[in-house]
Amino acid sequence: ITNHTGQVNWLKLASDKYSNGIMLIGADANSRLIGLAWNGTNWTTSQLLETSLETATKEDFDVEYENSGDALIAWADSATASIRGIAYSGGAWGTEGGAPASSGQAANFQWIRAKNYPNTDRIIVCSMDADADLNCVEWTGSGWGTVSEVDALAEYTSGSSFRNFDIVPDTSSNSFFVMYGDNNNNYFSTVRCFGTSNCQAGTWEAVQTFLSGVDIGSDTAWTSLSYDPENAGKITAVMSAKNPVLDYIAMISCSNSANSCAADQTSTYLSTFSNAAYESVIFNYRAIKPTVPNITTSSSVTQSTLMTVNLNGVDDLNNNTLNLYCSVSSSTPTASNTICTG
Repeated sequence: ITNHTGQVNWLKLASDKYSNGIMLIGADANSRLIGLAWNGTNWTTSQLLETSLETATKEDFDVEYENSGDALIAWADSATASIRGIAYSGGAWGTEGGAPASSGQAANFQWIRAKNYPNTDRIIVCSMDADADLNCVEWTGSGWGTVSEVDALAEYTSGSSFRNFDIVPDTSSNSFFVMYGDNNNNYFSTVRCFGTSNCQAGTWEAVQTFLSGVDIGSDTAWTSLSYDPENAGKITAVMSAKNPVLDYIAMISCSNSANSCAADQTSTYLSTFSNAAYESVIFNYRAIKPTVPNITTSSSVTQSTLMTVNLNGVDDLNNNTLNLYCSVSSSTPTASNTICTG
C-alpha cells in the first residue's frame, strides 16, 4: 500500500455483493486516508483521498457499497464543516464533494458511520462531532439529501474514544434507524427517519427512550446495531456502559407505522469488560439462503425459448417466496426487468 507516511491506525473493508469487488480504506497516524480496490484478481493502485483527516485516533471515515456496485467513501478533513465524499464506479474514482452541513454542525468530526439500505443505492451517513452533535444525511445514489441534526447534545466527550451511536436499515418501512446515548442519561435513545421521502428530506420521528427505566450504567459508551435479513423490522442492539463497564444485548421491533419502533425484549446482561475505551462486543446476523439442490429445465437457456423450470427439494426455514428473474441485458435481473413469467 502506497501513500501512507505513518503507522496505519485504522482499516475498513466493504464488499460489493454482486461481484468480487472489495474496497479497502485506511488511515494512518499522520491523518492520511487512502482507498484501495480489489477487483477479484488484484489490487488497484492506492488512491490518496485525504492528507489532513480531522483526527487520527478515531474512525472519522467509512465506506459502503450501493446496490449498483458503486462504492461511497465518506470522511472528515480538518478544514471544512461538512463531510467529504467520493464515489468509486467502474474502476474509476469520481470527483470529491461535500455533504450538506446543518447549522449546528461543527467541523471537528470524530466518528462517521455509513450504512446502505438493502437492494437500493441509498446510503445514510451519520457523524458525531466533538461538540456532541449527531447529524445524519442520506446519499441517494446520485446526490445528497437534506442533513438533519438528530441530537444537539449526545453523550460524548471530545477526549474519549467512545462511539456511542450506530445506524441500521429498518426493512419494514424503507427507513433508517439510529440508536445513541443521550447526554447524562443512563440509557440509549432511538430515532427513525420514516420512509424513503422523509429520510431524503432529513425528517426524523420523535426521539424515543429505549428501555425506559433500565439503568445500564452511569454513562453510555458504545452501541452496535444489526438487522435481521429474514424478518422485516427486527433489529438487535448490543450496548456498553463505561461506569461500570458492562455489556448488554436487546431486541428492537419496527413496523411500517409511524413511531412504531420499540424494545422487543428486556435487555440482557452479557459481560463485564476491563476497559471502556474499546468496543468489547458485537453482534451480526447470518443470512440463510434457501437450499435448491436440483434445478432442471426443459430446453437450453436461450432467448425466446419456452422453458419450464422445476425446483426440487427447496428448503427455506421461513417459507418465503422464491423468485426467479431473467434478463437479456448485462444488468442484474430484477423484478422490474425480468423477461420470465410464471
